[in-house]
Amino acid sequence: MAWSKVTIRQPYEGSHRYRSLPEEFHKIYLSEGEPKDAALFSRSEIHRGYQCHYYFSPVAALIAAQLVRRYNGVECAPPEDVTFVLGDLNVADGLRGEPEE
Repeated sequence: MAWSKVTIRQPYEGSHRYRSLPEEFHKIYLSEGEPKDAALFSRSEIHRGYQCHYYFSPVAALIAAQLVRRYNGVECAPPEDVTFVLGDLNVADGLRGEPEE
């Protein structure tokens, strides 16, 4: 299983679409019984407009596959320098604690 990333580009931070993705994932996460290792992270940047990148852990990407597809998500490497949004907090600890090779 791989990590997945959804990028939302928008002209301003208050966009409804920006707020709805975490809300939609939260509903899925709860309906699936708050599965272990499912978590959502984000990172925002301003580069030719505002962009928000959402990162789904492999388990999160699996349970929310339709959501990831709807937002044109792509597979990606485990993220760095991200903010925990919701889900299993142990995944965040794993991102910070992975040994460097």
